[in-house]
Amino acid sequence: NDDGDNWSVKDSDIGYTYSYTYLGGKIFATIHGDLRTSGDGGLTWVQSNSGIREDRVYSIALPGNNVFWLSTDVSRDGGLSWSPNPDVPLTVATSGNGYMVGVSQEKIYISEDYGVTWTFSQELDVFGVTNVGNISYLGGKFVLTYQSGQITSSVDGGHTWSPVKYLPSEFREIGYNQGKYYAEI
Repeated sequence: NDDGDNWSVKDSDIGYTYSYTYLGGKIFATIHGDLRTSGDGGLTWVQSNSGIREDRVYSIALPGNNVFWLSTDVSRDGGLSWSPNPDVPLTVATSGNGYMVGVSQEKIYISEDYGVTWTFSQELDVFGVTNVGNISYLGGKFVLTYQSGQITSSVDGGHTWSPVKYLPSEFREIGYNQGKYYAEI
């Protein structure tokens, strides 16, 4: 409950996870490049790649209205059918109601219409590094993680960013639950 100031390691054997989110009592995750779902809190997983065109799924966001947003594919019918995303950020996060923030390398983009259109916002160089790993929406903030261990956050919808913390190792994913931040390293 300290906004990510202190961390502890928790072992998990689900494999390399790029991104995950929750909807309707299910966890949706990208594990080993596949989209998988779990209805039992992550004890068991089902592969859900049917119809997805991309070879490896790296990110998932659920901005609302049955929209599923992956790295390069989008479903606007709750995952029943998929189409490619043309020229959009590689990884995105959403605060819901169609608002999304995306990152491509160190460039930040914003969409207010479920990803139909994107507007360039800015280019980041907060820590002097440009190797952004992932973006998430956690605890009312957009959070950028860098592959080198740095973390930045935005409390104004992705318009401004501030350094948060440096972790002394590379990590893949960050999460937030019941007032605590978690990182997969």
